[in-house]
Amino acid sequence: MNRRPPTSSIDAPLPRAGEGICRKVAAASLWLAAHLPRLPLEALLQPPANAAVTDSRGSRRWIIATADNTLAAGLDLGLARVRRPALLALERQPLRERQSLETLACAAYGFGDRISFRVDEAGHDFGLPRFTLWLEIGASLKLFGGLQTLLDKIDREFAALGHSASFGVAPTLEAAAAIARANTRAVATLEELPDALAGLPLSVLTLPTDVLNLLADSGLTHTGEVLALPRDALGKRVGQATMNYLDRLTGAATDARRWYRPPARFARRLNFLDEIEDSERLAFPLRRLLGELACYLRARATGVQRLRLELAHVRADGVDHPPTAIEFNFSAATRDEALMLRVAREKLARATMPAPARSLTLLAEHFAVPTSSQHDLFDTRMHTDEEAAAVIDRLSARLGEQALWRPQCVEDHRPERAWRAAAVYEVTPSTTTLPRARPNFLLRRPQRLQRPPPIVGDVERIESGWWDGADARRDYFVCELERGTRGWAYVDRRDGQIYLHGLWA
Repeated sequence: MNRRPPTSSIDAPLPRAGEGICRKVAAASLWLAAHLPRLPLEALLQPPANAAVTDSRGSRRWIIATADNTLAAGLDLGLARVRRPALLALERQPLRERQSLETLACAAYGFGDRISFRVDEAGHDFGLPRFTLWLEIGASLKLFGGLQTLLDKIDREFAALGHSASFGVAPTLEAAAAIARANTRAVATLEELPDALAGLPLSVLTLPTDVLNLLADSGLTHTGEVLALPRDALGKRVGQATMNYLDRLTGAATDARRWYRPPARFARRLNFLDEIEDSERLAFPLRRLLGELACYLRARATGVQRLRLELAHVRADGVDHPPTAIEFNFSAATRDEALMLRVAREKLARATMPAPARSLTLLAEHFAVPTSSQHDLFDTRMHTDEEAAAVIDRLSARLGEQALWRPQCVEDHRPERAWRAAAVYEVTPSTTTLPRARPNFLLRRPQRLQRPPPIVGDVERIESGWWDGADARRDYFVCELERGTRGWAYVDRRDGQIYLHGLWA
């Protein structure tokens, strides 16, 4: 279950400027830290209920995350299997862990723009890695209606991505992380921070193992006891790096770090716990990756026009099969997860796998700004255009891109040569514009008229094609035909005959 810190004075108005340097710092920065102890397990694809993610050093192997709450993280794997003989031990996947952190960072972009994350690896046997994500929320509290409402929104966003977290709030990044690990109360100002830190166990701090052992051997168990020691004497025992950390913890020193920015290219890979032989079974991992892509696109405020899937296969019948690559396009830039999933599933249904798949990779490099949002409540044109684009994308995925085409203008005045059948996903649309209005329907072959029809409007002369052997010298005009139909006819200046070339809808 996700955990949130009880609130204190944080929901009250922040101090006014001019009430002291500490209060200025507190008002300028308020940090939310998310502690993610189950990330190694949640980063995997559909781990079974009896699975545990393990870490190892030499011959020693221990649990770092498990779905079984009766097995504590840090427990030796051999002892755990004595209690649970059917326990399935899975190796860590550090790449997936980092990708999951990046996805959560993209999700956090909806609540602030100063975001950072870090993985603190344990420096000793049976130690646990720590996964922490920070978000500056000082400017977002009023926008989202207070701390609890903001925490609920972030909690739901993380849960939709398959992750759980405990949260901490403080005016410094390291204090927020420590509070999140201890799951204690939120702190609004630097004045409140010493009292909040005093009761925290030293285990929630990010200190080297040797320093923690030294402090424990000295009989110190809580943060307040360490902070109360003479600074010079403490610095000689624990080193300058630890003193710098304590300064960042208490706000005595700034915490300079690089903020996360989504990369220019999206690449995600999921390794399957079991081999997949049927393309239908790829729907779940595909939905997982597309959900991460949609989160990435929202963070960058962009859309995607082309995607690439790669299926890596197991060795079968003594043959190493190359990856199966599947590319698909969209007629308009999109970040609609449901649309991307429908199109991708149509493509996968038509693909042939030479051997069972062991991993799925999703790549996206071609981005464009999606269609602008609809400003008029009663203007449904944008919605109609999006539906038409979705139909085109699904037909293309099902029938193949070669089965669809669209008309495109060509720089030629002769009507029968002023357009061409272009690929439906051609990325360089023509900038050619027609000199005048043209009818919606052109006859495949102009039909000769026996008598001149009534002329409506002006006459347009076209003289072109002398260079390619299809010389045209015509005078076009709009005419009235039988039953009120309007046509588009011309006088061929070479023979003086009148021909009907098009019809108006």
